[in-house]
Amino acid sequence: MTESFRKIQIIEGIPVSVHCNAETFRSALKYKAQPDDIFLVVYPKSGTTWMQVILYTLMNDGKPFDTNMAEYFARTPSLELIGERGMKNMHRPCAIKTHLPFNRVPYNENAKYICAVRNPKDLENTPITKGQQPILPSKEKFYVCDITDENQISRIIQENQIKIIIHLAALLEADTVEKINHINCYGTKLLFDIATKQEHMEMIIYASSIMTVFGYLENEPYSSLAKNIQPKQLLKKITINDPSIPSHFNPSFESYSNSKIYGEELARQYSSTETINFKFICARFGWINTTDDVTSDLYDWSDKSFEIYFVSSNNDYCWVDIDNFQQNLDYMPQDGAKWKTT
Repeated sequence: MTESFRKIQIIEGIPVSVHCNAETFRSALKYKAQPDDIFLVVYPKSGTTWMQVILYTLMNDGKPFDTNMAEYFARTPSLELIGERGMKNMHRPCAIKTHLPFNRVPYNENAKYICAVRNPKDLENTPITKGQQPILPSKEKFYVCDITDENQISRIIQENQIKIIIHLAALLEADTVEKINHINCYGTKLLFDIATKQEHMEMIIYASSIMTVFGYLENEPYSSLAKNIQPKQLLKKITINDPSIPSHFNPSFESYSNSKIYGEELARQYSSTETINFKFICARFGWINTTDDVTSDLYDWSDKSFEIYFVSSNNDYCWVDIDNFQQNLDYMPQDGAKWKTT
């Protein structure tokens, strides 16, 4: 039985977000726990990610979680988001995070279970009231909208005479294939269609992803990087001119990768249209943390009508070429991890 409320739905007697896929959620409940499973059972907003990083670090002899993000995601799955089928593709041993009630978590007498609890009073999320500071400065405008709503998007762009769009809206690889395709592909095309018809528009910066080339990590000589093994010889770095190869880790990863490849190709097609006279910049982001400082004058982003950049740290195992990013924007990463020497 599934009942829908304003912000939650009830699936098999458990209240969950309305964005949760009912079929995948029911599949998660049917998952057969394995003897080497480690379950991290935490109420939402109670330190799940914090505990997830700690567990991953412990399982990897103290190595930082961000030295290999593909492996990190593969070994810290969210049970409710990928379901029983997705769990079969996970790298083991893995720390399985879940927001299920503890008595509904799949059980195996040899598996390990960690339950983190937070004071419920700290979870209260009240709206902004008199005397509190607004999220944005008063001169800024903030809209809640649906990227697939053509009329709403068009009205916002026209009324505000928006010149530059930084397109970040997307569903990640943890969602369903259908939802990823709808938002990331259809939504992106709709936004590009609307923007390219506006005479005042100057540039679209499209948030692509390094996952457009994650397929390279599935084969030698790059597959050793996915295993956090230092290559014996210097690798040829993947450039923006090399063909895109999506991840085949699981259907959702592949769908997400392909959605970003699709967005880049759309931008390329629009930029080659004679009647369209503004820039398309595709930024293939790696992993961005809240403490990272990636800034640049937007009007200095290349003189070309179309450009792709890899936006990544310049670490020892950087396998993508960031030279054009450094040359065109005069940007040099401020940090970079190093291979451990023994």
